[in-house]
Amino acid sequence: MKKLFPIILLSLITSCSQSQDSYEQQAQLSKNLQETNEHNHGNEDHPLGNIEITAEDFEWLVYELSGDKYLGRGIGQEGGFSSSKQILDWFEYFHLTESWLEEFEVLLGTKNVESELGYGSKSFEKGIDFSPIDYTANGDVEGKAWFLGYGIAENESDWNDWIDAEGNKINLEGGIAVMILGLPDVEEDHPLNLRENRRLGMLRVKTQVAKEHGASAVLFIYLGSDNPGGLINVGGTIRWGASPIPIGLITSETYSEIFSDADVSLKSKKAPAEKTLSFSTKVELDYVTAFNVIGYLDSGKDKTFVIGGHKDHMGKNSSGEVYWGADDNASGTSGVLELANYYSHIPPEERPGNFYFMLFDAEESGLLGSRYFTNNNPEIMEEIDFMLNLDMVGRYSDNEKILMGGINSSELFESDEFWSELTGLNENLNFEKSTFGDGRSDHAPFIDKGVPAMFIFTGIHDDYHTPADTPDKVDYEGLEEIGKFSISLIDLIASSMDLSVSSEEDIAPEIIAEEEEEAMPESGWRSWFGSIPDYADSGDSGYLIGGISKASPAEKAGLQAKDRIIKINSTEIKSLEDFMYALEKYKPGETIKVTYIRENEQYEVDLKLESRESR
Repeated sequence: MKKLFPIILLSLITSCSQSQDSYEQQAQLSKNLQETNEHNHGNEDHPLGNIEITAEDFEWLVYELSGDKYLGRGIGQEGGFSSSKQILDWFEYFHLTESWLEEFEVLLGTKNVESELGYGSKSFEKGIDFSPIDYTANGDVEGKAWFLGYGIAENESDWNDWIDAEGNKINLEGGIAVMILGLPDVEEDHPLNLRENRRLGMLRVKTQVAKEHGASAVLFIYLGSDNPGGLINVGGTIRWGASPIPIGLITSETYSEIFSDADVSLKSKKAPAEKTLSFSTKVELDYVTAFNVIGYLDSGKDKTFVIGGHKDHMGKNSSGEVYWGADDNASGTSGVLELANYYSHIPPEERPGNFYFMLFDAEESGLLGSRYFTNNNPEIMEEIDFMLNLDMVGRYSDNEKILMGGINSSELFESDEFWSELTGLNENLNFEKSTFGDGRSDHAPFIDKGVPAMFIFTGIHDDYHTPADTPDKVDYEGLEEIGKFSISLIDLIASSMDLSVSSEEDIAPEIIAEEEEEAMPESGWRSWFGSIPDYADSGDSGYLIGGISKASPAEKAGLQAKDRIIKINSTEIKSLEDFMYALEKYKPGETIKVTYIRENEQYEVDLKLESRESR
């Protein structure tokens, strides 16, 4: 484990005069090197031939990366792949010690679902009478159809569709559940309107409830005002995990044929339909190859830094709209490239350390690129002393402020002396400590592995994750200042650090769900477990932990990255979805028994849940 902390205040003070003009000194050294043609190229050969940090370079790079050539740099799209190759070419042009592409697979979602639905001798037409849901499990089931109203089974909600006329629990014993999506329209003061009961309307939760009551599959009916009784796109993705049993949607007409009712009832029927219902699903998954681009610059030093950011964005959608991603994150990608070009021209003895320049793919899919790198390069991870993440750094003029995250990852970053020194070196910039985004960008996997990291960010704006995030809105003078600021920051850290990790670091990473996905539960009881999913895992053999939040219940219980949870108390866990559902049942302060697999051995541990609000 590594930890940064101030050696002594004197070293901070004495470094001030040296660091203050370090950029100017090194820029002159670089200019001298270029004049001697050490790298065998001059300004006329390439837009990045000028090795100084300039607004013009940033403008050229951002327009290049967020233009027609790469069409939003989406993973699995030509623009994403070709931008990776171009960045590798730039790294090689900079004459780094070595550079390479790191290849990994990403599950995009569901490519296709073959499905059939029949009732007695009647066959229904896919896309007209019914449709499978994209994240359905595979299956081929037959059973009696039961209509269960809204499929709610919680006494606390004062609504229970899973009891019969005598008050006994209904067990479908392999039957197929049919239920209405969402929650019923009830009085304002009804318990179903309480925050902790909102989750009962979620499709995934309803599916889990049906499974617990013996259902072999679930078919849903939509009664929303925009398309009552019709087929809709319910959202969601199989990347969160497949449902535990086959699931689909049926129209109100299909419901009427099965139950011989003209209209959909709002209450459970308490008895099955007369004939046997059959439902089959076969899912074809959509995998793509993604590429991290890595460059290494050896300076022969005992300190090693990472300067990184994500190069991917959302690409072109199914309607042909391009999400250009100028600020997010052509701006940060340009910063990494500018700094790689800059440091590669500095004589090794003048550099503050060795450098890895990393541009990650699939960040928008859940930090998959940075998570893959940190999990699969243990020897390099041992070398790294600090990671600087540049993500959305192109809108300084919007807020006239740089937000700096990761401050809890090191005692050095918590010291007043450090911030006073940094302010003195950058009096023309306004920056402040922030915890926003601490778990939402590519520095988080490094912190999870014990590497101190900082996150530079200029703020969210209305164009975030829209096609309106275009290069004409980027502040290029501000980017130049942030590039120079990054140099002063690394110089200060290099001159002020001894290497080891803050035991008090308490960053709780979280992933922003894509806007088109069904949101994961905001959670009834707000219980905190403290693990980060491995979103690259698509198996059904348990919930694979990608990382552990510091000082969390999971860390206190001894859980680690790569542990695979297979049971919580008596609930079997086959996926992230199962895990999320299981946690919903327990309040902060309750102790649960977690069964998990580590290196092919099974273990059990007691874990005491905590409150999300109190972390």
